[in-house]
Amino acid sequence: MKKITKIICLFLSLLFLSGCTASQNGPKTESIKETIYDAYVYAFPLVLVNATMEKMTNTVEPTTTQAPPNQLFHSHNLANASAKDVVTLNTDTLYSQAFLDLSDTAMVFVMPKADRFCSGEIMDAYTNAVKITGSGSDNPDQTAFLITGPDYSGEIPQDLVHVAMPTNMAWILCRVLSYGEADLDNVYAIQNNIQLLPLTNYLSGEAYIPAKGSYSESNNFIPIEHVLQMTPAEFFNTANALMVANPPASADQAMIEKISAVGVGPGLEFDPAILGDSGQDEWNTMINDLSTTLFNDSQDFLVKMNNWRFW
Repeated sequence: MKKITKIICLFLSLLFLSGCTASQNGPKTESIKETIYDAYVYAFPLVLVNATMEKMTNTVEPTTTQAPPNQLFHSHNLANASAKDVVTLNTDTLYSQAFLDLSDTAMVFVMPKADRFCSGEIMDAYTNAVKITGSGSDNPDQTAFLITGPDYSGEIPQDLVHVAMPTNMAWILCRVLSYGEADLDNVYAIQNNIQLLPLTNYLSGEAYIPAKGSYSESNNFIPIEHVLQMTPAEFFNTANALMVANPPASADQAMIEKISAVGVGPGLEFDPAILGDSGQDEWNTMINDLSTTLFNDSQDFLVKMNNWRFW
């Protein structure tokens, strides 16, 4: 069976929290362990998206796999099992992607008309899909979207569809259907018409000359492996810093109040001493057991129909 996506795994983990901790250490210790687990599950998408951004923007100029912030890059080959930067890539689509930093600028994202499935997913820092853009034969020649961060207070031009992001970090993930290797040139033509530029350039008509990025060998990692290898202090303090610029949703307020008791939340400082003398060992066990636990629990949500299994 195909790998379970990260988002589903994280959702399922909340449902099965009670099965992931032991009870012989007393209610106080047990409560801390459960809260640490909740905090890890809650913060995991945020930390992983940030690690993915660090890897995929770790370049001076755009390539087919990376680009500096606020710039598009386009894959030119269909994905196979060797692709590790993002889980469960489609094998019949080419991807165009960009990581946005909306703290100082608003960006315009333009989707061209296409004769096939062509979708743009705009996600916030927690992997929530805030907007799904589409294109096809029934659409106008193109559709332009204004993507703004949580602190934006400028005007919204009438010819732009406003996408108000709740976080300053955002991820655009475009998928264009390919009918095989012989069809790739047609996909490249669609990709070349996808645009991403600052609002100021869109309004003025000035050519957008993106700034060069930078490369650091320390960010040349596989994102999921990098996150899973973090110490408790590295993981939670990374999350705490990220939550300042990427505030949790108001619907998550109860969770934020709960995990703040262990030093996890916007601007807080996590002290690993709260884990106790055996905290690192229990942390390692939690990480190692997480995938197996979530996979086994997820099977309860599958329905078999002929030779397929559906969520």
